[in-house]
Amino acid sequence: MRARIDACAEAGLDEIALVPATAADPAGERTRTAPAALGQG
Repeated sequence: MRARIDACAEAGLDEIALVPATAADPAGERTRTAPAALGQG
């Protein structure tokens, strides 16, 4: 996830929206917690 966000930023993107795929991610929990883990690395 970090590599894809970094690539977008390098291409000039200044905003990124994350949309949970709730079928495989009940309540979007995995999608909501993944960005928090990026900040810890």
